[in-house]
Amino acid sequence: MTTVFDCAGHVPTLSGNRYGHCALCHLDFMGETAWDKHRRGDHGGGRYCVDPAADVAVTKNGTPVARWWQDKKGRWHEGDRDVAADYWDKESA
Repeated sequence: MTTVFDCAGHVPTLSGNRYGHCALCHLDFMGETAWDKHRRGDHGGGRYCVDPAADVAVTKNGTPVARWWQDKKGRWHEGDRDVAADYWDKESA
């Protein structure tokens, strides 16, 4: 995941492996899975960002590629929403 040093002008409120800010699309993600799933395309070139709010991609069997949700601070998560996010919304800036 990127750090504050990868994106001029953006000062994240969190740091470490559980937080990621994309220097390309400027969205914030909680957890490596969420950050990784917002990047799609061929690693040899042609990688691009996916806007979680508009992501409708599905696998061959019809399940969503990612199950996005956004916390109260605007950070994107992937997977089941849990009560831990409520804690982080209150306790972290």
